[in-house]
Amino acid sequence: MIIPLHSSPLSVTGHPIDGDRLVRIVLVDEAGISRDDRVTIVAGIIVDVDKQWRMLEERRQSLINQYIPVGDRPGFAFHATELFSGGSYFKRDQWPLQVRLEILKRLLRIIKDAKIPIVVGYCFKSEDESDKKSAQLRHALAYCGLLTGAEHYMRMLKDKNQVAMIIAEDTSQKKNLLKQAHFLIKTEDPECFEYLPRFQPSTKIFGGLQFAEKKDYTLLQLADACAFVFRRSLARLSHAENLRARF
Repeated sequence: MIIPLHSSPLSVTGHPIDGDRLVRIVLVDEAGISRDDRVTIVAGIIVDVDKQWRMLEERRQSLINQYIPVGDRPGFAFHATELFSGGSYFKRDQWPLQVRLEILKRLLRIIKDAKIPIVVGYCFKSEDESDKKSAQLRHALAYCGLLTGAEHYMRMLKDKNQVAMIIAEDTSQKKNLLKQAHFLIKTEDPECFEYLPRFQPSTKIFGGLQFAEKKDYTLLQLADACAFVFRRSLARLSHAENLRARF
């Protein structure tokens, strides 16, 4: 999927794009986005659509074929939280923890085997954080960290004409959080940028937010797994390092 950019589009930070071929997508998901969470994570995988998309999807589908009954396979989506804790599909009395963790590890192994770049932004909850705005700022800071990583990766590519586009899960909560983060970035909110002295305007990440459901943009399930594992690792929760080692 190489899309020539004939106009003069702007980046996610509202600056001119440096490049004319939309080749890569950054599939993004979040974890730890409630007010009570100790750390907020925004994680993403950078996928070359032409070279990697089909292979990644075939690996994901192979995992479904191995574990999920035939009648449940159409439109099936893995969710890392449900795999770890059990849920509406992966009921604890039917799916032992060992089996659920094995599926999650194999989902993570897809990323490692394909050598897919992972970018992560995070922000710890401050001791004096007490209101909704502080939680939104924490998410915006984590998102800026992800943008910085993705921007750096794109600038390091040999093909300087390549640019990327961000796609996130289509839920009302995540939409609102990402739109708020974009507003803080584009308006260069001083409260946000006070904590981001190294943040640079983007010239490689195509502007505008794209949203999709996990069952439609199936590789978002891999981004979901990344966000889940990195949050557990930074919060020092159980099984974190064992899962992270699968990267």
